[in-house]
Amino acid sequence: MNDTWDWHVLERTPTVERAYAAAREWLADPPPLATSAVHGDFHPENLLASERGIEAVIDWEFARLDWPAADLAAAVTVLSLQKDGTIDRGIADETVAAYIEAGGRDESHALEPLMRQFLLAVDLHGRTRKATGESWSPEFQGMIDTALAGFM
Repeated sequence: MNDTWDWHVLERTPTVERAYAAAREWLADPPPLATSAVHGDFHPENLLASERGIEAVIDWEFARLDWPAADLAAAVTVLSLQKDGTIDRGIADETVAAYIEAGGRDESHALEPLMRQFLLAVDLHGRTRKATGESWSPEFQGMIDTALAGFM
């Protein structure tokens, strides 16, 4: 249980169970990754842009010390996730390449497990909201479930 999901109240599917076990296994012995301050909720709606480009990054409530590779994985997932729950690998690859070209550390070897971890957290959050009677979107939940299954 944490601030966004509660394992004890949510409906667990075989995909969720496998993803949770895979995340725990990977996190028990992750590869060495850089640690720094990260935004924690990086996606297009948290960017202010003009004709000159990105002017500001807003909404820092989830900022913390973490792996930049995890923040990149979340951003790649958000940018490449299609409405049918598939991941557009072309968009994902282009995003990672642009990040590395801009000076980001190439830790792409950790991208897929970190994307799975991000999708799992989003999935568990939605399932917890449903189980506790809070608002949730069946369509969005289905999209996330499909995406998560694609990493299993």
